[in-house]
Amino acid sequence: MESFINFKSEEWLLKGDGLDSVEVQNMDYVLEFDEFVRSIKQNMDTKFSMFLGAGASVESGVPSAGECIWEWKRDIFISKNPVLAETHNNIKSEQVKRSIQNWLDNQGIYPQLNSEEEYSKYIEVAYKIADDRRKYFQHLIEGKCPSLGYHIIALLAENEIVKSVWTTNFDGLMLKTAHSYGLVPIEVTLESQDRIFRNDTDKELLCIALHGDYKYGPLKNTEMELDNQSEVLVRALTHEIEKRNFIVLGYSGRDNSVMDALERAYMGKGAGRIYWCGYGRDIPPKVQQFLEKINQSGRNAFYVPTDGFDKTMLNIANIFIENEELQKKTELVRRVFCLAKQIPTKKYLDKLFNNIILDLQPNSNFISDENKTEKNGLLNTKESRKLENFEEFINSIKIEKNAIDALYFKSKKIGFYGRDKEILKLKQFLNENSSILLYTVCGEAGIGKSKLVYSFFEEQQKKKNWKMIFCDYPTFKRLITYNNYAYKDNLCIAIDNVGKVSVEFSEWLAFILQLTEEKLPPKLRIILIEREGLYIENFKRHIPTWYRAICETIGYEALERMTFKNSLDFGFMQINGLNKKNILKIMRDYINNSYDDVDCELDLEQYLQQEKNETINPLYAIMKIDISFGNQNDVQTIFFDNVDICLHQISKDDKVLYDYLQILILYVTIVEPWQIGKEEELPEFMKQIIYYFLDNIEDGELEKFVCKINKKEIFDGCLLGIEPDLVGESVVLEYMRRKCIHKRRMQKLLRDIMLNKTIEFVYFMTKCFSDFDKGLFYDITDKIGDSLRNISREIKFPVNDCILNKKYIHKMEIVHFLKKIGVAPGFDNKTIFKTELMRMLIEEKPCVMFERKITTDMMYSIFLLRESQRNENDFAINPVYLEKVVPMMKDWGFSEIVCEIVRNSSIFVMRKKSIESFIVSLVDILGELLLNNDRRKGYSVDKALQYIIVKVLPLNEDEERVKEIFVDFVVKCERLNLKKIKKISIEEIVI
Repeated sequence: MESFINFKSEEWLLKGDGLDSVEVQNMDYVLEFDEFVRSIKQNMDTKFSMFLGAGASVESGVPSAGECIWEWKRDIFISKNPVLAETHNNIKSEQVKRSIQNWLDNQGIYPQLNSEEEYSKYIEVAYKIADDRRKYFQHLIEGKCPSLGYHIIALLAENEIVKSVWTTNFDGLMLKTAHSYGLVPIEVTLESQDRIFRNDTDKELLCIALHGDYKYGPLKNTEMELDNQSEVLVRALTHEIEKRNFIVLGYSGRDNSVMDALERAYMGKGAGRIYWCGYGRDIPPKVQQFLEKINQSGRNAFYVPTDGFDKTMLNIANIFIENEELQKKTELVRRVFCLAKQIPTKKYLDKLFNNIILDLQPNSNFISDENKTEKNGLLNTKESRKLENFEEFINSIKIEKNAIDALYFKSKKIGFYGRDKEILKLKQFLNENSSILLYTVCGEAGIGKSKLVYSFFEEQQKKKNWKMIFCDYPTFKRLITYNNYAYKDNLCIAIDNVGKVSVEFSEWLAFILQLTEEKLPPKLRIILIEREGLYIENFKRHIPTWYRAICETIGYEALERMTFKNSLDFGFMQINGLNKKNILKIMRDYINNSYDDVDCELDLEQYLQQEKNETINPLYAIMKIDISFGNQNDVQTIFFDNVDICLHQISKDDKVLYDYLQILILYVTIVEPWQIGKEEELPEFMKQIIYYFLDNIEDGELEKFVCKINKKEIFDGCLLGIEPDLVGESVVLEYMRRKCIHKRRMQKLLRDIMLNKTIEFVYFMTKCFSDFDKGLFYDITDKIGDSLRNISREIKFPVNDCILNKKYIHKMEIVHFLKKIGVAPGFDNKTIFKTELMRMLIEEKPCVMFERKITTDMMYSIFLLRESQRNENDFAINPVYLEKVVPMMKDWGFSEIVCEIVRNSSIFVMRKKSIESFIVSLVDILGELLLNNDRRKGYSVDKALQYIIVKVLPLNEDEERVKEIFVDFVVKCERLNLKKIKKISIEEIVI
């Protein structure tokens, strides 16, 4: 039975719902999509019939068959095990799915995972009464709005191109759409089969529901119900396809009764052909067998690889280019769906959709896109007024003297001092002879990266032969849409927070590099701004994760050739803090521009004298001023209250809207910007907030809200997180701390973010941990700790993705956060000490070679995680904890090689080891000996060395060589200040 099948997201459906899929290769009946389009064009004088499976409804928000099956499995499981209801409610969790499936398998009465019988068996067990099954589907599809593809079918039907739509679905989406366009839908179900025999009539559309309809009669769900199709419908289908061409979309062929009916119909004579449009190039075996059999019988049947229902229908509509009226209506509907796809609320639909549908009705005054003036503020975006060419787009971007009041790099309250050397480097970067050149500015949060580049751009903008543009997220998204980048002057582009768009940037740069000279400016300079930069460790350059993503697309050598290298910075300008003299100037500027009648000279001097560091983070210094003179407890409160005022003005005392606006700002600051009109890309938990927001905000207020938060005068259709990131982090932390009193609501919010955006959330929290006072961070994480720990039990944490390819110090921050939420409970100062020993060994003895493709990055990660399941009673002499942690590391995503190293990483594991395991075991036992424990006081270095020499017996020459290197390292430990790191803690490490 084909029902609600998601061809895009359900991997098992791409394999035929339990049937192994076959990749389409060298089959005569395969039409590539362009060939299919040309074939449709040559048959424009022929009427078409559509056959829609559940894949057509997925883009309308209807759940897939796979999602329904898991809901039924969960309901069966929970009804049998009510005490486990709370822990097994989330069927998106792979752990929950495995647990439920294991229980079902152990019962011995349910179908195997992904078998053909799952759908019919589980719905019958879950809802034994037929009327209950009907109500289930009724509730499932309430409030669903037809996607773009359904509207295009209605337009084609309006133009007498499509005459009938056959479907296995229960959702009625085609009927809803047909009514909107003034068509008369003739609904045919199992209870009204005789309606199917009628002459073609203008403005009528036959809609045949092969599996019934929940509103009128029996549904066909169970195995017995699905056994055969009505003879009346089969005869009608045979008659329908004698002359008409049949286009199948969103159907995987998993229902035997439907496939049998199609096969019987096509065994008869006729000129009509069938185009089976599948998602991608994988074809289910049933479909392959059907197409081969039809072709062998003398009829024409083809398989067409496509990219989804909506895109396919849009391309089919574009074939009828000579029909100008159809083209205008198709383009208008397409543009509306770009802004309002899947918005279910009535008020918002009235704003963005229903009014435009009225324009599509017969005899309406259709206004062309060229002459139409949009009255609705939501449509008045830069996208709807898209500039004609790249030059106009570039000239529209100004480096203005912004009078922003907040702690922001464009703010004129904060002066710019002490960056003469950096400015000189940037000038040299501009003046190089290369046609395309790239340079990276990196440094910690608040250090002044963006301020440096923006101030440099302000100065250079005065020169006539250079155009300088500063790209935030939405500006860069628009930049990469062009194909021709020709510009009369030299062009310098800065991209702030490039790590957020590293994939898009790498693809754009690859495109730029293959353009000819006439399609580029005379000189093109690109400045990347990001926190994480290149660092040197063990005489090797370590490339940050975001930069590595660019290397993978462009190629490291190609990127090296176009990278500006000043002195020995390897293309990464590392920005450090400013000296106290320049910090004093910045603080004076800020006070004079922010506070009246404040005698601050003595206080500033006292602050600088107390500061032990030679250089100071400028933003930290500014925040100190607000703490001192703002009459508030901390700068987070000051900034958060300023945001509150903004939201209060816009929300118009609507408490729900006010709360949702705060959550929206929280989300985009933690995770990613929100592009208005692309609500379908958001997680489900955010859609509810967005829909309420769009439905209740007054006309024109959306633009004000976005401009206020983005600190811009022009609305560009994209809501950014609060910048700079350090201040944005303070707002999020303060929100968490304040809202902890609403525990249930905060748990829901954190749960949804962690479930949907796990890695982004972990990175954000570890950045906060790194950037802020540890007392503040611990206070907040302790308050939300129970919630985070409960959530961490529900989800499969991608620990390997979180810590691999990260700087050494960042690994510690991430693992420490994972400990706080219960994912890696064994992380403590002992682990830190051993990891530090490993780092010192590799740095001091780079001749320690690994046998396999194991990097120092992996070795550090192994040490940070290998004792995650260790408790106080687990001593090195009895390394049971290693056996405990291996399954967890596999679940975290680490390879079998890494897990094997961990399993054997103790000198008390008496079996053959790899060199990597032997090295880890040596460092492990040294750490155990040097540290105090309940049994004994820590050994001296000499005594520890004696123990290792006597007790550790190498089994081969390689181990002997490694032991000699290790002993030499231990001899030098005193010189390496080992006593100091014995007292080290996580708080010291991360500062």
